[in-house]
Amino acid sequence: MVDATRLEIIQPLGGLQGDAARGQALVANRSESGCVLCHGIPGERFAGNLGPSLDGVAARLTPGQLRLRLVDSRWFNPQSLMPSYYRLEGLQRVAPQRQGQPVLTPQQELKTLKLPKGYKAQLVASEPMIETPIEISWDDQGRLYVVEMRG
Repeated sequence: MVDATRLEIIQPLGGLQGDAARGQALVANRSESGCVLCHGIPGERFAGNLGPSLDGVAARLTPGQLRLRLVDSRWFNPQSLMPSYYRLEGLQRVAPQRQGQPVLTPQQELKTLKLPKGYKAQLVASEPMIETPIEISWDDQGRLYVVEMRG
């Protein structure tokens, strides 16, 4: 439940309790959460700058305010590009096959692919091997090209 007067989700999601150490590890993990792609994070060499810095965020926001930002950042910025890590409805620029599904890691996504008989998919590039990918393309010989926006 959202407390609109304080802009927070009071109760932990799904009855789970927070774990600061796990949260810190997730924020810094490019392949699992993606936070570092858009947010400045202390100690991260290649952090993004599209979103606000996460330096000192625990001192600025309550756990409930952090929950709401993860569930629906549009409460604070209606034009936010931040993906929802909980909400599944009303998202923008989501591929049709991903509508109504949560964000996945590259390894999790690989397991969801449905391929014709005789084909197999292999993860050949993901972060941190590539950083802030903004475009991909294959040439006529099947080679993959990735355009990155490095900090």
